[in-house]
Amino acid sequence: MKKRLFILLLGCIGLIIFCTGCGKDKKETLEKEKVENTTEETTEETTEEVKNAIIYIGKKGDYGKYNLPYTGKLTPKKVLKGISATTGWNLTLDKKITKKKNGYILCFSKKSVFYTGQKLDKNDEFYIPTQEDFYVTVLDSITKSFNKYFKKDGKTLNMYYWGADDSDLSLYGTGKTIPKDVAYEHKLLETFAKRRYIGGASAEKYDLEVTFVRMQGDESVILKIDNTTQVYSVTYTALKAIFKNAQEGRAMKIQVTEDTKTGEKLITKIY
Repeated sequence: MKKRLFILLLGCIGLIIFCTGCGKDKKETLEKEKVENTTEETTEETTEEVKNAIIYIGKKGDYGKYNLPYTGKLTPKKVLKGISATTGWNLTLDKKITKKKNGYILCFSKKSVFYTGQKLDKNDEFYIPTQEDFYVTVLDSITKSFNKYFKKDGKTLNMYYWGADDSDLSLYGTGKTIPKDVAYEHKLLETFAKRRYIGGASAEKYDLEVTFVRMQGDESVILKIDNTTQVYSVTYTALKAIFKNAQEGRAMKIQVTEDTKTGEKLITKIY
């Protein structure tokens, strides 16, 4: 009797030891699987696919293509930073890029090239001899690159370039300014140059109903036509005097002479 009781006791002890070992092995297996799963999840979260976009550096009709590696979603901020990193141009902003219904507003800070001028060495790939060509290149490059990725099918992407504190964008060393309420175009800077007489076979005259916005410099005037802001040249002394004394919002009827080859538009009459 005692012998059988002793054998039964040994059997119970062995069963307890066996179960304890199984539980331990099962616990270790579960912990191991948990660690492995955590490692896999961490690896998936930290490994993002590197994509490649193309940015354009140059002027209208003459652009170079450069690679822009990025992760996640391609944004206007990433494109602007890519242009800056590629060229060495300081394109620091005064505030975040603002999305408009038909485009974007970029408000540049006083640290940017628009206030300091070009700082590149003459041997640099992106050095440009004249300040005016330099600024045309900077603005054309941004405009072209943004249009590549953020233009909606069939719609115009308008780019508005502002200076610090929501001002017009002055171009260091040129005496010229980009009006903040006029969408940028390649030929915009040419608009501010002194105009010649427009005539000959390529000249076309027409009348427009406009709303006066303001003068831009001494020989350019900003007008609103069908809710679109445009810049026109005015060289006649009598006409300049009228515009300089006009109140914003004044409705006008004007005559324009346009050179259909160059796109130059000269105001020749106010009715």
